[in-house]
Amino acid sequence: MTEGVGYARDLRSEALTLLQSADRFHVGTYRFSIRFSTMTDTDLIEQSFAIAWSFLEKSGELGGDPNWSTNFLLDEIICRLKCGERRRLVLSNSAIDAYRHRPVRLVS
Repeated sequence: MTEGVGYARDLRSEALTLLQSADRFHVGTYRFSIRFSTMTDTDLIEQSFAIAWSFLEKSGELGGDPNWSTNFLLDEIICRLKCGERRRLVLSNSAIDAYRHRPVRLVS
């Protein structure tokens, strides 16, 4: 279940590298707005999933079958994305909220 955390660390290190290079070359926020405005849907899904997975894992709410949890979170994120939502934190927070309020799965 720690696969999501490693991915989140990779995203954090990439963001830190971008910020450090901007400081070094004195590039302002204009450069960053160009880079992030061209974010693809795949990037948005990956980042939103990483945020949701990391949060649920750290809070101890992520349990059971990791494949089921992964599919559930991705389905929620993709559903919101198809409705037109493009904000990464809104996508991840809605997936977290849906995961918390999911119906209880009974094991037979």
